[in-house]
Amino acid sequence: MLVELLVGAITGSLGLVADAFHMLFDSTSLGIALYAAYMVKWAPDSKHTYGFGRYETLSGFTNGILLLCVALYILIESVGRLYDPPEIATENLLGVSVGGFLINLVGVLFFHDVGHSHGHACPSQ
Repeated sequence: MLVELLVGAITGSLGLVADAFHMLFDSTSLGIALYAAYMVKWAPDSKHTYGFGRYETLSGFTNGILLLCVALYILIESVGRLYDPPEIATENLLGVSVGGFLINLVGVLFFHDVGHSHGHACPSQ
């Protein structure tokens, strides 16, 4: 992720920068969700009489806002590049891109059995 961001910034590759931010926010959202799942178990107190059950919702909202910010950056940068295309240094792009792809592939293979049930029972097929 950091290598992609660094090489993308040096070479001017929006694709590498976008993928680096994508992986950064995937990691960040997992951390936020994990902490929110921990906080939900906290007992209500005098300040939070409703408990901490809404923290999961707030963590999802926070992740969505972060992703929208990155998407907006990529959109603005892309439109700017349509009118004024930058020179892209391509010496290191292929190696870093393949490395990023392999890391993503390892993640897919590692998590392929993880469902998106969100704690709900899945209907049998």
